[in-house]
Amino acid sequence: MIALLEAHRAGLYARHQWLSNVIAGVIVGGVALHRREDGVRHRVARGVTAPRA
Repeated sequence: MIALLEAHRAGLYARHQWLSNVIAGVIVGGVALHRREDGVRHRVARGVTAPRA
């Protein structure tokens, strides 16, 4: 919450910042998704099974 307030005070939510914020979000999301998929592939290759409930 503090980070959101500081970003608002710094003007990072202004209309002229939207495009750069969206591009940055897409890049961060794409990298995070790629890293997650790598982790899943690694666990499958090692033969790790999902815990059963």
